Amino acid sequence: LDRVIERRERPSAALYLALIRRSIDLNYRARCHSLYEGFKAHGFTPSSGLFRQLMAAFNAWEEYGISATVFRDAQVECARRGRAVPADLRRKGYYALVELGLLGDAHKELVGMIEAKIPLHAHHSNHILRHMLQIGTPARQCVDTLEELIRVDAPIDTVSFNLALAAAKRDADAEITQELLHRMRDVGKPRDTVTFNTAIRAYTRAGDPESALALWDELARGDCPPNGKTVACAIDALAARGSIERARKIFEEFRGAFANDPEIRSAWHALLNAEARCSRPSHVWNTMCAMKRDGVRVSLRSNRVLLQSCSRYPSEETSSIVEETMKNLLDDTVIA
Repeated sequence: LDRVIERRERPSAALYLALIRRSIDLNYRARCHSLYEGFKAHGFTPSSGLFRQLMAAFNAWEEYGISATVFRDAQVECARRGRAVPADLRRKGYYALVELGLLGDAHKELVGMIEAKIPLHAHHSNHILRHMLQIGTPARQCVDTLEELIRVDAPIDTVSFNLALAAAKRDADAEITQELLHRMRDVGKPRDTVTFNTAIRAYTRAGDPESALALWDELARGDCPPNGKTVACAIDALAARGSIERARKIFEEFRGAFANDPEIRSAWHALLNAEARCSRPSHVWNTMCAMKRDGVRVSLRSNRVLLQSCSRYPSEETSSIVEETMKNLLDDTVIA
């Protein structure tokens, strides 16, 4: 291409297209972009296929600004031809707009696709909610967006509510948590294990362990199976209420059932923290020893919890626990 330009000859569209495809294959992002700009500068008209290739590539490369520019070019070109923008281009453009944080434009595009009866799935709606969660959007605003999605008849599912619940958990907002759980029932979306885990944790963080435990009891009576993380959430709620005996009982009840659950480590560490909060250092030590016997890796953070517990109750017994703990650490028997 450079030699053609040096000879002051007009490069062909076919040459540009071949080079653009090769640049995509070789992941030459900057080169691909410059070739596309050169293609347009020479007056060539991109096809839907070229727009499709470019947007797929730039989205994959996380070059969302360039992808959005290509999408706008596609909209202009389709309008010039009097044609509708192809559905897959609109979905790719919507994705780029969300990733750029242009949520107003993305919402407008989503509504446009719904009105055009373009096939969409819940993950398209969830993309906005997930992005809002990632950038720290307040829970109330996430709920308002979810309600707007419901209003415009966008496809939603249980995950849509779980994402809004995650924002409520982050903000420790019990009122929004309750509102979302009721709304799920209103629109007929089933609760799953993630729903319960997130809501129980949200109530606990909001200082409402009673609501958290009521949700745990509802889970225990229902058909949705808990996992190790659910048990951890329940133990945290019980520790916040000071009910260490019930926390131990719940843990022992599910300990065997979740022996092969990768989340069982969460339950162990929750019990360790509960013992440190409600009991003497000897109980924390015994829990840690039981963890090791069960083959659960003990983190440095867990050892810190034990040592802090010992510092609150200085005695000969706690001194020996501290000595043994430090010996284990120095012997590299604890995994960081």
